[in-house]
Amino acid sequence: MKNKICEFILYNEEQLMQLGHWFTCCLRGHETVALCGDLGSGKTTFTKGVAHRLSVKEDIISPTFVLLREYLQGIHPLLHYDIYRLENVQELLDIGFLEQLDDQGIKMVEWGDKFPSLLQYFDWKIDFEITAENLRTVRFFQHG
Repeated sequence: MKNKICEFILYNEEQLMQLGHWFTCCLRGHETVALCGDLGSGKTTFTKGVAHRLSVKEDIISPTFVLLREYLQGIHPLLHYDIYRLENVQELLDIGFLEQLDDQGIKMVEWGDKFPSLLQYFDWKIDFEITAENLRTVRFFQHG
């Protein structure tokens, strides 16, 4: 279902942000990206790098308690989801998630693999793995 494109080993948060910056060059402006990994693995930091490359001026913080943060002033709209607290897929569908996938903008979804039935809707899946105290392995998969 997903084809592994590449893998990176990173040593600090700055490298995670730079990787997000680089990844933005792979996007056209309407993709949906599943960010998968444990707490503290780098999902939000990576999204900060994407936002910086999109010229988002606002601070990027995890949307854990609000489910969705929208940043509409950059090169492309950025919708940053965190579905960690959701109990079932219906809660996500109730806020119009599937309808938003057709909208212009980059949709970054933390915990995107929480509901496996939705993975078919993602263009990218990025796995963040804590491999040591200051070491992250990041794997990119593209749908196709």
